[in-house]
Amino acid sequence: MVPIVMLNEVKHLAPRVVEILRCAQGDTAGYFPQPSWSVGTAEAVHCGRMTAVATTNRKRNRQSERGDSLVELALILPILLLILIAILDFGRAVYAYHVVANCAREGARYGVVSGRTSSQIEGVVKAVAVGLDPSKLTVTVSNPTADTVRVEVDYRFELITPLVAQAIGHDALVLHSAATMYKGY
Repeated sequence: MVPIVMLNEVKHLAPRVVEILRCAQGDTAGYFPQPSWSVGTAEAVHCGRMTAVATTNRKRNRQSERGDSLVELALILPILLLILIAILDFGRAVYAYHVVANCAREGARYGVVSGRTSSQIEGVVKAVAVGLDPSKLTVTVSNPTADTVRVEVDYRFELITPLVAQAIGHDALVLHSAATMYKGY
């Protein structure tokens, strides 16, 4: 048994400790109903056959944390949106590069198969550039030897994410691809 003197010394520290000590002494008067007590969780003190358990007041804790999720969302959401837009920008750049590479290959193939002029090859290259702005496309056609055709395609790709543009130092990327094909005999 815990002396009553000790109960009076602890009383100013924690009211729940006093209740636990009273329950340990067998004094359960005024114990039921207590909203801050439940049976079967946290720290247990045996009072006869029943186990009294001290728990925190969950409702009070939920009210004090009510705006925490909103503040966390407000801090994280701009970063997540920036990452999402950067991923979309990167996907657009990869698509544009594949189209530029396909344009160079198709232009070289068209020039080799049919023996067309440079302006005709440029027209085919710009027609094949699906999803790209033809005004930002630069096509250079050359014949390094008599039996080859070389087509170089440059495309000025503009980024939509300002922070990514600042990170690479430019607001646009120049995507370049070249294809050389040989005439068959």
